[in-house]
Amino acid sequence: MGVVSLETAHDIHQNNFDDNYMAGIVLDKGARTVIRDNRFMDNGQSLIPESTPVAEHVSAIMSNFATTDKVPKNQTPLLLSNTFIDNTRAVAVTESVDRGQYFNRPLFFNNVVEESTSGDTVRVANGDQRCELLTWNNCYNAPTPIFTSDQQGREILTQDSIFDDPELTGDDDLLDDESPCINTGLYVTWPGFSTELGYPDSGVLDIGYHYATGPMNSPDPPDDLDFTGTTLSWSHPSGSITPAYLVIVELPVGDLMDFYWTGGTSYTLPPDLQSYTLWCAVMSHLFQVTYSEPVWIEYY
Repeated sequence: MGVVSLETAHDIHQNNFDDNYMAGIVLDKGARTVIRDNRFMDNGQSLIPESTPVAEHVSAIMSNFATTDKVPKNQTPLLLSNTFIDNTRAVAVTESVDRGQYFNRPLFFNNVVEESTSGDTVRVANGDQRCELLTWNNCYNAPTPIFTSDQQGREILTQDSIFDDPELTGDDDLLDDESPCINTGLYVTWPGFSTELGYPDSGVLDIGYHYATGPMNSPDPPDDLDFTGTTLSWSHPSGSITPAYLVIVELPVGDLMDFYWTGGTSYTLPPDLQSYTLWCAVMSHLFQVTYSEPVWIEYY
């Protein structure tokens, strides 16, 4: 396996988990881990002997409550904005022993699942009503059934997901600019890169994993944003190396309308956008590698 997270609230982000026999990540002992912006490929392989208790649950992420003594009684990890490709299954939620009042409920959202080889992409098993999975705003492109469970009741709850090709592209498996995953995720406060368009995600997030923007070396954001008519202007950040800029133009609902790279300090709205109410963001960047936080201004 790649990582085991026990009891505490770890933050596991921006990794590749590939070719692990049992799982890329195993959660246990009431883990409250946040797993975000990772890529999982070919995890949960069939080399685990069938006599092994976990053999039917091998997966990219296994939420397995196997220890009951002196640990938190609820295991509620957050599994968000990851991309899963060719794993035996994306997620398995299970328990190894009867634990009475304990509860195992991962939250699974903003994820891309591309192919699963087991015949079930998300599995809930052996929980006697103590295992659940809440899922929403994911994109599944995998054989049916997507969800399987050996329980009855409310063990898998899902809404607002897409069952379509995410249109991944390139060696990094980013989203193509026509992907149905663009601007169909949830609002989450960890922006990065998820598309081939080359701009940091903002507003309504894309589904799937995001590249880091390098916050440790990011330039300061621009100052003094202001609209004069249809022209947006700003000033270089004080006390900072002079950066270049990226302008993003969105509708209030988050739809991208325009983006513009410039070394200057102004941007004029195209004529076909001048009648809209818009939100515009300007970010400083250094060589299109590290970016500042966006500064937003409304146009109406």
